[in-house]
Amino acid sequence: MKRLGMLFFTVFCLVLNVLLLNVTLFAQANSSPFYDYSAESPGKVHKITTSDLPKPFATKSANNEPVPTARPEGALPKTLPGFKVDIYATGLDSPARC
Repeated sequence: MKRLGMLFFTVFCLVLNVLLLNVTLFAQANSSPFYDYSAESPGKVHKITTSDLPKPFATKSANNEPVPTARPEGALPKTLPGFKVDIYATGLDSPARC
């Protein structure tokens, strides 16, 4: 009787593992790991491996440097009631090095 119970338990575990493997492979096969957020849903799994990535230097490098713009006249951060924001300093050439 003990052997029969162990056999059923082993078969159950094998079937469960096969089902989980199928679900994982199905989720990965039906969409690219590089996806739009609108295709995202709860429980969806994406596994990105190195083989999914482009080879080094195969794509053009991105150049997304920040471009400073002038602060609009009178624009100040909004604060909680009871607090106030004032301009502390202006006309600095390199504020990061002060």
